[in-house]
Amino acid sequence: MSSGRKELFPNATDAEWRDWRWQLRHGVRSLAELERYIPLTDDERRGCVETSGIFRLGISPYYLTLIDPDHPYCPVRMQSIPVAEEAHTHPGELRDPLGEDRHRPVRAIVHKYPDRVLLLAVDHCSVYCRHCTRRRITSGAE
Repeated sequence: MSSGRKELFPNATDAEWRDWRWQLRHGVRSLAELERYIPLTDDERRGCVETSGIFRLGISPYYLTLIDPDHPYCPVRMQSIPVAEEAHTHPGELRDPLGEDRHRPVRAIVHKYPDRVLLLAVDHCSVYCRHCTRRRITSGAE
């Protein structure tokens, strides 16, 4: 059992907790929801506001229990919760760092190499990692 599960999700049964559909349905998707579970820093709060509409926020209940609520430099926390700087593009930063967009003959296919194809089966994730190189695809903007 994950640390914090009973404190954060006391009504979740073992069967629900192990069900990926339950995890998706009960994921944190907004600043207001996130603040119910974790005390945020000012930078994280600004990050949630400034990245809203640019990049999705999403943290599954399981992942939420992995975050140290008292440690702003917890690696899982930093991977899951946006900060204000994330909303700004810096010189030299690429929107498509893997160079995939020019190899997308249709929306859900990346055909970068002649002998293989990447099928993007879904455009959403259970957790939106802040470092994701495909977040332009999962942003909801397409």
